[in-house]
Amino acid sequence: MKAKGLRYLLITLLAVLTAFAVIGCGSGGGGGGGGDSSSAPAGQASTVSGVAATGAAMSGTVSLKDSSNPVVTRGPVAINPDGSFSLDVTGLTPPFYLCADDGVNKLYSVAMDDGLANINPATNIVFANLSGNDPAAYFNDPSAHHIDQASLDQALTDLRTFMSAFLNAYGVSNVDPFTDPFTANGTGLDGLFDDVQVEILNGIVTFRNGLGNVLGQQFQVRGISRQHKFPGRTYR
Repeated sequence: MKAKGLRYLLITLLAVLTAFAVIGCGSGGGGGGGGDSSSAPAGQASTVSGVAATGAAMSGTVSLKDSSNPVVTRGPVAINPDGSFSLDVTGLTPPFYLCADDGVNKLYSVAMDDGLANINPATNIVFANLSGNDPAAYFNDPSAHHIDQASLDQALTDLRTFMSAFLNAYGVSNVDPFTDPFTANGTGLDGLFDDVQVEILNGIVTFRNGLGNVLGQQFQVRGISRQHKFPGRTYR
C-alpha cells in the first residue's frame, strides 16, 4: 500500500507540474504575438540624442526614421532651449535618419546606431553629399537609400578636407560633427557655425559671413572630395 500510495503521489505531482508547464508556454506565446522585436530589456530603452544647432541652438522639432520596411517614424519631438533632443528607438532598425526643422530650414543627420547624433550644418553637408543633392528623398525613404559606415566615414573625411581652412582656424580639424559632444556655447565647431553660415540649395554649397556676404566660390555638394579645398581666406 505504501508503494502504491507513493506511486500515486508521484503521478499526481508530475501531472500538476506538466499542467503548469503547459500554462506557462501558452501564456508566453500569447504575450509574444507582436512578431520579431529587438526591444531592449525592460528599463533599458535605446535612444538617439544630441544637439541641433546652427551656431545658436535650433528651435523647432526633430524627427527620426529607421531603416525598416515599412519605415517607422519617431517624433517630431520639441528641441530643448539648449538645442538638445532625444528620441526613443527601442526595437527600431538602424541606421536612423534625422531631420531638424525650425519652420523655415531643415537640417539632416544620420545615426548608425543608438547613442549620440548631432544635427548641424556639417552633418547636413555630409548627408547631402551622400544623398546626391536630395537629402529630403533620403530622409523620406531610408529603406531605399541605405547609408553604410564605410560611406559615412569617407564622406566625413571628404568634409574635413574640403573645410580644412575653417576647421583648422577653430581648432577642430579632426572633429566628428555627428558623435562628438556638442554644446551651443560659441566655441569650437559651434563658434565656426556662429561666424560662417552654410547654405545648401539645389546641390550647391555656399558659405557666408555674418554680413551675408559669399565667402570664396560656391561648390557642388556632390563629390566634394574631387574639388579643391575651400580657400583659407578671411571669413569673419
